[in-house]
Amino acid sequence: MKVLSIRQPYAWLIAIGCKTIENRTWNRKFRGRFLIHASQAKPEKLDGWQKSAMKKYCQEHGIVIPDFKDLPTSSIIGSVELDDIQFHEAYPDAFAEDFQYHWFLKNAKLFDEPIRNVKGKLFIWDYEYNEAEK
Repeated sequence: MKVLSIRQPYAWLIAIGCKTIENRTWNRKFRGRFLIHASQAKPEKLDGWQKSAMKKYCQEHGIVIPDFKDLPTSSIIGSVELDDIQFHEAYPDAFAEDFQYHWFLKNAKLFDEPIRNVKGKLFIWDYEYNEAEK
């Protein structure tokens, strides 16, 4: 199955359905479900608009916001469906960066237990995955 490595807390935000846009400098023809890999990199800091969007989403969905340093890394934590990719100079979303390809995501699923100790890779990569296991 296809996989994309993403830094925390963005990987977690995608897996819970809060972050529905992923920013990339590159486009792909691929569309469909892929696995979300939380890279081993130190967690990123959210800006004020992103924090506000996260708090509102989590409050509306009854999700407790974890301490970002406790989020799993080097792990596959969930899956999401890539619906479309569009380039925008600007897009009105807390997580959309200017002058990027915006990957529009939907139908996110956070796994009950992450698949740990998985080394990430650049771009989209393949992982042998049995969906029946999750």
